[in-house]
Amino acid sequence: MPISPHHLSTPRYTVFLSKAALYSALLSATLGMLWATSQPPALAQQTITPAPFFQPKRPLHYAGQGTTPTIHPLIQQAQGLIQQGNWHSAQALLNTAVGNPYAAGLNTTSTMAAHQLLAHIANNQHDINTARRHLDQALALNPNDIWTITELAYTFAQQSDNDFVSGHPTANQRAEEYFAQARTLAQQHNHPLPKNYYLRQAQWANHRQDDAAARHWLSELENAPNTAVSPVDISNDHTLAWLRLTLQSPRTTPSQLTQQVYPLLLHTVDLHPKQPESLDLLARYFARNNQPGKALEYALLAQQQSDTPNPENLFFLAQQYQRIGDSVNALRAYEQVVAIAPHHEPTLIALGELSIGSGNIAGSQAYYQTAIAQNPTILENLLNEAHTALRQENTHAAHQQYLKIIQLSNRYPTMQAQALHGLANTVVMDAYYQQGTQPIPAEVRRLYQQQAHQAPLLTNDAIKLDWLAQGGGPPQGPILAALQQQAHHPSPIIAGEAQYLLRQYPTANDTLDAADGETARGYLALGDRLLALHALTAASVMYQRGYELEPLPELAEGQTIIQDKRHLAEQRVEEGNRAYQNSQYQQAINHYSDARTLYPDWDVAYLRLGDAYTAAKQPNQAFVAYRTAVQLNPAYLSGKRFAKAYQKLEKKYMKAQAKQP
Repeated sequence: MPISPHHLSTPRYTVFLSKAALYSALLSATLGMLWATSQPPALAQQTITPAPFFQPKRPLHYAGQGTTPTIHPLIQQAQGLIQQGNWHSAQALLNTAVGNPYAAGLNTTSTMAAHQLLAHIANNQHDINTARRHLDQALALNPNDIWTITELAYTFAQQSDNDFVSGHPTANQRAEEYFAQARTLAQQHNHPLPKNYYLRQAQWANHRQDDAAARHWLSELENAPNTAVSPVDISNDHTLAWLRLTLQSPRTTPSQLTQQVYPLLLHTVDLHPKQPESLDLLARYFARNNQPGKALEYALLAQQQSDTPNPENLFFLAQQYQRIGDSVNALRAYEQVVAIAPHHEPTLIALGELSIGSGNIAGSQAYYQTAIAQNPTILENLLNEAHTALRQENTHAAHQQYLKIIQLSNRYPTMQAQALHGLANTVVMDAYYQQGTQPIPAEVRRLYQQQAHQAPLLTNDAIKLDWLAQGGGPPQGPILAALQQQAHHPSPIIAGEAQYLLRQYPTANDTLDAADGETARGYLALGDRLLALHALTAASVMYQRGYELEPLPELAEGQTIIQDKRHLAEQRVEEGNRAYQNSQYQQAINHYSDARTLYPDWDVAYLRLGDAYTAAKQPNQAFVAYRTAVQLNPAYLSGKRFAKAYQKLEKKYMKAQAKQP
């Protein structure tokens, strides 16, 4: 049945729902359908539903001795405050109580419950050390309490898998040990595992993005016997865990979001209108539904209702600000995240990006350097993104990315050299497409000479930059001399590239063919350099060699790009041939020129272009096209008829050139 939309008025809002009708609908229809269509095959026959909210109040039980102690009203009051979203007041009340349990009138069981609740609050605030301290104190009061042992397991699991929490070297191992201890105690005492065991296993799997395992543990939770419950409302935790999992799962369809998740979210918020997590989940629903404005609205409400800032929710809030283009507030929200979780890598990178956008270069470098210091692979990821942009001829994005990497990689000379290579390639590609060369700062230009002793190919890059700065025509003067010297370099990669720039195409291909013994990554880098020079045939050979060593996706991407260019060039030649046969010589020239641009080292495109220019009575242009065809494939001159016509055109061309001032 349709659910009426709810309307928001800051800071409070009202959900217009008929509770009786909604209860009936949820129990009879919605909850009976949940997960039915989104489970893995092994669970397809099971019906998995979150526990209903409408339950009679139950006494609090604790696994271990099988007793049913009375819980002090103060603990029940704190539990109510937590359910209302008033975590700060609950925390203050409980801290006072455990500070002097005798004065507060707490017995051992109530004191243990107070520590458990304090640990629950700390865990939700990502304050793992405080959570562990309270759980250790609870465990000291009852070493056989399975609920506490399970919570300790989950606390270590968070240190292992939660990006917002500082890691622990043995966290994963400790989590497994405590989960195993809970199972052992349950077997020894012939006592069912408490529901929080299954819940925490599901949440841990969810942190690891193991969708199938998370669903498995939630199904186990649903089928678990109704045993001891914790001071925390397990039914509510179960529902929220199910909602979070379903929202994050890629297998959840849009219809499931609309028909199953959304009604339950509204119901959850209606029952707990000030609970930050419910509001946060509603915000995530709108984000998943591509409504960033509504997502931001509820993310802000979640923050308003939260007594203490939650870094995970703040990070989500910052992302929504970015989605609507509000970089100022996004920057502030990310800064709040890093104040709580100073080593959260995605936040540091986001701050680095936003700082660049706001002109704060020094601040950007500081954020990036902090992230790189704890994870140097960030530079490698940035490089791969830049290489991909260049391979796809998105030179503007590649240029900006390479400059950023060069500024960030002073302590990583190998990475800096790769970025310098890539930057030179973007300039070459821009020049080829006549897009206008993007400026390179003077301090970056100096790095080519300074780093050449560590990466000799940088000498070629510096020569290319000087050559392009002078117009990029046939190399002359010092540029020509430098290339001729490099053409005799002992490295076939350096020599072959120089020969290609000297238009000694067959010699260059033979030299590059001798470049052997590289790794897959080495061949990838060489293929990218040749791709930027539009030496597509040689680039294809290098990509293929690398792929035979290791099937890297980047090598396959490079091959695909070249194959697509070759296919399009062949289509243009066919179109040119048809136009030529119909005496439409200008159209033929246009098609052959397109083919030459698409695949610039394909001799056939130049040969046919020369034919079209000849038919259009443009002998000088015809000679230039034929000359390139001959440079690419000298075998053409072995044909007497072609050689004779070529020599005549060459004489006419040279006379015309001599007459020009």
